[in-house]
Amino acid sequence: MDNINTNTSVPEILSFLSGKGGSGKTTSSLAIAKILSDIGLRVLLIDFDLSTSGASYFFMPKINEARKKGLSSYLENIDLEITNLLYEKQKLNKEEKIDLSWLLENSILEIENLTIDKQKIETESIINIEKNFDFISSRTNLSKPFHGGPNTTNKKVLIVFLQNVFKSLTGSYDYIILDNQAGYNNTSAAGAALSNKAIIVSESDQISSDAVDNLISLVGSDMPQFRRYLINKIEIREQGDYRNKLEAFKSINRLPPLPFDFSVRNAFGQRKIPIDLEKPTSFLMALFTTIKEILPEKHDLFEKYESERVIKIFDKYQKELDELILERDETRNKIAEIESLANRMESDKKIFSSKIQTMVSMVVAMIAITFSMSYMFEFNNKLIISFSTALLAGLSIAITFFIKKRSDQIRKDAELDKAQTKEKLILQRKMQEIETEVNRYNNLVATKSRELLVDFNASSRQ
Repeated sequence: MDNINTNTSVPEILSFLSGKGGSGKTTSSLAIAKILSDIGLRVLLIDFDLSTSGASYFFMPKINEARKKGLSSYLENIDLEITNLLYEKQKLNKEEKIDLSWLLENSILEIENLTIDKQKIETESIINIEKNFDFISSRTNLSKPFHGGPNTTNKKVLIVFLQNVFKSLTGSYDYIILDNQAGYNNTSAAGAALSNKAIIVSESDQISSDAVDNLISLVGSDMPQFRRYLINKIEIREQGDYRNKLEAFKSINRLPPLPFDFSVRNAFGQRKIPIDLEKPTSFLMALFTTIKEILPEKHDLFEKYESERVIKIFDKYQKELDELILERDETRNKIAEIESLANRMESDKKIFSSKIQTMVSMVVAMIAITFSMSYMFEFNNKLIISFSTALLAGLSIAITFFIKKRSDQIRKDAELDKAQTKEKLILQRKMQEIETEVNRYNNLVATKSRELLVDFNASSRQ
């Protein structure tokens, strides 16, 4: 089927597709919608994944609060209406078999629920996420699955339905982003057929690549002429690594790739949009490069946005990276000092034990020598006993004094050790946090340093 949406007054439709689940299709569509709206473009994101409702998952609190209709409500009404129409038409025309194909060919205008006016969808379904960013969920109640019958899973029904939704929104948005169901199905085929541009998101492994090939083959002519492949979750270790991959992907007509980023995974777990424009990540910075390729007609707008905001934020974070590295080194030195003190106290304990053993050995040796001398020179036993007793008493007093003095020191060392151990644990946790941030900033620098930003802008203008 030829691409249906040729009316330029209708918002440009961007379809996000993937060969299989888990590719990052939904997070990419969410992030791009967020960036476009922040730049000042009016964006509507539609969750057209009636199965898993991935995009709706991120906005569940707003969906529950707004109590707006999801696409499933319209489709369920359409399904019921088509069933009733088929029954009525068959009663009137008993000689001919009346099925869905006949109805779509001869009486499609009678399906009233397929007609969607602007006021109805704006009032009943559109949820405002933030300035310039609206959303339509896939299902009204996310806790209940969509029970679509054969009438509403029919590709032509879905195409007519979506086409009417888009037409009702003429003039309201600059872009409509369609987050389709993963893999091939009639919803993804309908979404592709009505799109101006298709972005096919995939990981770089062979299974993902095969799944994309299968998707392209099955969608066939429904796929718009503008189709680009976006490889997600690639490993980035240093600036040169990303630069090389960027050039390699461009040479095979692929969009600039997106790096694996833990912040995206964390955002998914917290039901948050996977980017924060005040806190750039490697994923976000690479995404700016990707968007320029998807929407070259907005290149100047992106250039202005980058010069006014992105580069300044990036410079700010490069400065913070230097401060973090300095703080990391200071924290590391403090931990080393605590460990050195702990080692010294442990060494003192060993020295103390050694001294006690030495003193006891000396006492035993002196008593042994005394008795040996008494035997050799026949000293008076009473004299020997008195001398030994005095010697033992003196040494006992000395040892007791030494032990008491050392015990006081050990008690102080124990208190200090307890305090130092607590401080060390705090510093180690701080060190882990700093290392995480340093790694994040290093990835940011590796993905899009200012030099790379300038290089890419220059190459884009050539």
